[in-house]
Amino acid sequence: MPGIAARARYEQFVELHRGPDTFIMPNAWDGPSALLFKEAGFTSIATSSAAFAATLGRIDGVHAASLHRRHHPPPLGLRGGRR
Repeated sequence: MPGIAARARYEQFVELHRGPDTFIMPNAWDGPSALLFKEAGFTSIATSSAAFAATLGRIDGVHAASLHRRHHPPPLGLRGGRR
């Protein structure tokens, strides 16, 4: 069951924070860097949506929505206020 597996991974992640050793979690920018961290023996790897978007030559979702609105304002009837 997916719920049981997810719960087990959650418990493992929590235990990393409670362990006696320093918990270091590197931040992977893309698939190849995640594989390098895995091969180096890290038990957990963080990700960044902005970093991943940058590897694709794009901007992160939050900024993308803002940029889209700046260049594509809503039709006059949807802007609110008087018509």
